[in-house]
Amino acid sequence: MPSLISQFVFNDGEVVVNIADQPSPALKAVSLPVGTVNMQPTSGFKPIRVVANIAIEQEGNSGVYLTDLPKPVKISIRYRAADQTAAAGKPLRLAFWNGAQWVRLTASKHGFSLTPDADPQQGGVGSLTLTRWGDPPISWGT
Repeated sequence: MPSLISQFVFNDGEVVVNIADQPSPALKAVSLPVGTVNMQPTSGFKPIRVVANIAIEQEGNSGVYLTDLPKPVKISIRYRAADQTAAAGKPLRLAFWNGAQWVRLTASKHGFSLTPDADPQQGGVGSLTLTRWGDPPISWGT
């Protein structure tokens, strides 16, 4: 039987959240205000552009955000040519703001990967797969 995937799209398509094999009650992604984050470099990460603040909640339980997800959630975030220019030749990274510092999303812990567009000068997509999450703001940076 094929998996049922719920897709949530935010920020004019720049952020896409896919939740597969929906449990009952179903999960949904919500976009929250970014709030205040430190745009100064911390923990070796220099933020360029805050792109999202996504949380996962159960339908019917609005405002109660899950941290332990029953199924993996895939988040895809577009990067732009301007992000690459701001990176000044350094590899683009995604990080989340934990309230005190930026924490890089990694391949080993978060399934982070970059996929350039057919014309890499136009940008591409950063993807991550999570089984644990809160509601931290996410930023492109180096």
